[in-house]
Amino acid sequence: MISYLTQEPAKKYSRIKNILFSVELVLTVLFLYVMATQGPSVWIRNFAERLSDNPWVSTAVYYAVFGAVFTAVTFTLDMYQGYSIERKFSLSNQSFSGWLKDYAKKLALSGLMFFVLTEMLYFFLRVSDRAWWAWTAAFWILFTIILSRIAPVFKVKQLTDEDLRSRVLNLAAKCGAKVNGVYEIDLSSKTVKANAALAGLGKTRRILLGDTLLKEYSHEEIEVVLAHELGHHRRGHMAKILVFGAITSFAGFYAASLVFQGFSDMAGLRGVSDLAGFPLLALIFTFFALMMMPVQNGISRAFERQADRFALEITQHPDAFISMMNKLGDQNLSDKEPGRLEEIFLYDHPPIGKRVKMAEEFKSR
Repeated sequence: MISYLTQEPAKKYSRIKNILFSVELVLTVLFLYVMATQGPSVWIRNFAERLSDNPWVSTAVYYAVFGAVFTAVTFTLDMYQGYSIERKFSLSNQSFSGWLKDYAKKLALSGLMFFVLTEMLYFFLRVSDRAWWAWTAAFWILFTIILSRIAPVFKVKQLTDEDLRSRVLNLAAKCGAKVNGVYEIDLSSKTVKANAALAGLGKTRRILLGDTLLKEYSHEEIEVVLAHELGHHRRGHMAKILVFGAITSFAGFYAASLVFQGFSDMAGLRGVSDLAGFPLLALIFTFFALMMMPVQNGISRAFERQADRFALEITQHPDAFISMMNKLGDQNLSDKEPGRLEEIFLYDHPPIGKRVKMAEEFKSR
């Protein structure tokens, strides 16, 4: 049976998060539109080119100024989403200074990643105004694969529970997954939410268990959680996601090139490699990502259902799966039965209510 002990706050939390997602989307679109059509992008371009006539340097300056303005515009919303709401619903243990420190780190890492992409994007735009989309898509795919192979950076320590460690490693071996260790990660200093992951690729693959998971869940429940993650490995979901990502990347960059070529003249740009066209390009990519969201989420939900079935089959612990899902939903304030449209557009996992129902059907069989 589905636990509804926390569904009233969970549904309220979900509604607020969905509203904030919509507000963030509208704010981003409006910001990019104003930057592209009302002159600010041209001003930033002129400033960058006055500082240096080297295209790599001027691109870096433009990116830095543009990023600083965007961060200033969105900071309050980011703070409300990432800190205020989490504290209001007692899901965060972080102080404001702790959240601010993590926010700065995340901003620096994501900023560096998109800086590299932006520099390469404008390099390809300068080299080939027709084939830039293919070169950029290929670079983005390669860049994504390299990032996925880098060992995830967490504060970790070796799992000291030998019984659980043995269970987890035996389960990984049974699923044909080679891992370099089982680690405990400190989540409780920041959140009350529970999580686990099979992180990294190849030699960097490791099993990560949140301390919030270890404190609240039985060994059988944790085994089921890990079996689900191992199910993604066994079913080859990572490779399929990379293939799908490659296809959508080429399709997205090609579509963007067609639209951008048509709008660049209307926007008064000096050509496709004009830095002032950056917000227009970003706006095109935003709309493409929005259109692809239901497709990507649908594929992700299908993979998650396969991983759930694999976890049930490999462990034969449907009761542990059901109790784990209900506890996880209550602990993370998940809406267990959202509306269908909400599920299609916003959920990359099946709702917990459907996952519990599948486990109950598995148990009855």
